[in-house]
Amino acid sequence: MMRSVYASPQVSNQITSNEEGQDRMSVSKARY
Repeated sequence: MMRSVYASPQVSNQITSNEEGQDRMSVSKARY
């Protein structure tokens, strides 16, 4: 999943559920 987040937050959002997607996006934004 980490690779998906690094590659593209939107892709990870589609793969994971909405709640997890938002969580991953927020984490990805913080890291970026």
